[in-house]
Amino acid sequence: MLMEDDWKITLVPFIGVRDDRFVERADTMRVLRCPQIVANEEGERGQGQYALNASGTAPFKSPLDLGIGGSAEGGGWTIKPTPESRVLSPASLIAAGDILPGSTMGEMFWTAGAFDPCSTQRARWPGESHAGNANMLFADGHVESARQTNWIAATDTARRRWNNDHEPRPETWGRP
Repeated sequence: MLMEDDWKITLVPFIGVRDDRFVERADTMRVLRCPQIVANEEGERGQGQYALNASGTAPFKSPLDLGIGGSAEGGGWTIKPTPESRVLSPASLIAAGDILPGSTMGEMFWTAGAFDPCSTQRARWPGESHAGNANMLFADGHVESARQTNWIAATDTARRRWNNDHEPRPETWGRP
């Protein structure tokens, strides 16, 4: 079964993990958690996590391919990177970023592994752990910080940044 955070497995060869195991507690995996909120004073793991812009403004697990990878195929969600040629404005496309922390069970916690900026579920929204801001990585490699409300604003300008065709796609904004 594919998990929402499995997109991080594709990064393992680039972050110093010496084998193919996705070990949550491994020091090398800390790169996949925000360094500012990775641990408290006692050294316990914090709740700073990152999520992927898999679906853009389309509902998560939608057959639409508006983000940077991830679509519903054959009844399940798959990691399928969006070809670079489909990304019309890499400097404007959100790729990944801070997400709101999920529920905690001991040192383990659940966090949505993919954004859904139009969702009514706050767990799918960008985080606000940096004084009310979230840091977002764009497809061209630059990072921007803004208020959570700016990232999810129901405006053409904000919503274009989630879609690889650089269109606001208002038909995808409503959620049942």
